Amino acid sequence: MKILIMGLPGSGKTYLAERLQPLLNAAWYNADKVREMANDWDFSPKGRVRQSLRMRNFQTYLKCCLRISLPFP
Repeated sequence: MKILIMGLPGSGKTYLAERLQPLLNAAWYNADKVREMANDWDFSPKGRVRQSLRMRNFQTYLKCCLRISLPFP
């Protein structure tokens, strides 16, 4: 199962994810933390595409190389 939590800044996405994660015993990957690791805070259309590709590549790497699945597309 994959769950994608979306919303405007300050709407409670992290708050909700922090509380759901232990209840579902699921992996949780915060896109802001991934963005921070890349030091890429560009939220323009091109920046959002880069972040989407970064998240996809991160999942592909973990699934392929570490043989685990993550809860995001």
